Amino acid sequence: MDIPAQFFYQATMPKSESAIKTILSIGSECILPKHYDLYASDQIANMFFYIHSGSISIYHDMPDGKTLHILKLCQGNLFGISGALAYQFTNYRCYEVRYHTHSAVKLYKFSGDILRDHNFIMEHPDIISEILLQQSIKTFMMHNAFTQANSEAVLQSFCRLALRLYKENQSKDVFLGISQTELANRFGVHRTTLNRAIRKLKDLGVITACTRDGFVIGDVDRLSFFAAQADGGAKIVPHP
Repeated sequence: MDIPAQFFYQATMPKSESAIKTILSIGSECILPKHYDLYASDQIANMFFYIHSGSISIYHDMPDGKTLHILKLCQGNLFGISGALAYQFTNYRCYEVRYHTHSAVKLYKFSGDILRDHNFIMEHPDIISEILLQQSIKTFMMHNAFTQANSEAVLQSFCRLALRLYKENQSKDVFLGISQTELANRFGVHRTTLNRAIRKLKDLGVITACTRDGFVIGDVDRLSFFAAQADGGAKIVPHP
């Protein structure tokens, strides 16, 4: 699985051809409707899921009623692995985790028991290898999401992202590949909060134009300056 840096900035696991397709027959098929919320619960604590089609976002609901967008998962991705693996070793359950569908999603669900079955592990090293890789990448992405949401203001977060993409592509024309709503979710803020930050940067000449899925940098030096400033913690969006 080759994942360009762009997907880390978007907090999105891209589509992939999963090795688990070879064992779909031992799983159970289920269809979730669009905008459905699947909550972590005791009923699915010892299960993990494979996304056959569609996409799902992982949210973490906070005690104060707000929520934090963590990661978007597309076709070929797995989720629920950590809980399924740890099921027999702890009674802790992360009930604050919520899986939200962006469209009708076709899933295959599997018992976590197979992940602790030595015979299964020996017979399917390709699947175990893929699970390890997916979990490692998701850990990087989740760590980045929590770090940004808890330690950076949205203007600073936006400038840091813009500066990274500028340095990576050596171009002032920045293509994000996601909408402003998705970017706001990525930063854990309302879209209006992101729009205010972008408007301020435009007024200051830091960026000169904004499109539906990108923007143009006007002043790299000032962009670098704002990226290095700390102006408070990022907000978390209220639960819809």
